[in-house]
Amino acid sequence: MCDRARFVFVLAIALGGVRCVGYTSGIEVAVVLQPSRPTVGDGIDEAVVIVSAVELLPCGWSLADLYSVAHAHSDPSAPGSLRIDARHELGAQFLDVLTPAPGLYCGVRLHFDGEPAAWLAADARRETHGATDVDIALHPLDLSEPGLTSVKVDFDPVRWRDAGFAAAFSAAAFSADAS
Repeated sequence: MCDRARFVFVLAIALGGVRCVGYTSGIEVAVVLQPSRPTVGDGIDEAVVIVSAVELLPCGWSLADLYSVAHAHSDPSAPGSLRIDARHELGAQFLDVLTPAPGLYCGVRLHFDGEPAAWLAADARRETHGATDVDIALHPLDLSEPGLTSVKVDFDPVRWRDAGFAAAFSAAAFSADAS
């Protein structure tokens, strides 16, 4: 390996290690998924997603942003994949508590796992999706100060049926300290 490649490799390991080993910003982001429960007359028989991971996406791009992806610092005690059935869930489903680096975040990425990872049975048809990711726009979220923030991701099976899988998701953030 040439000296330059060795330097870049060592630098990448060092930067990754500094950010992930023992890093704490004091910033916590609780992420929940809120399914909209379909009604009897909407023609939806089943709407299921299997979420395997969640992350916050930084605004813009720079070398520093490579180390600001929030799921890299998520709680290791969090459960694995979470199966969410919109026909039967009765409220928000907890996904994870993230501890991101300080910064400005403009999106949420949901990772879906399994084969299929999501399916919709509606109006006598069935649509399935394999392992995939969905990026959801988020009003810029400034996480520069320690504290608890919540991000709620809405999952609407009717929008899935009418406008496609990615359109079924929207997100909003709010301070957990707000009344």
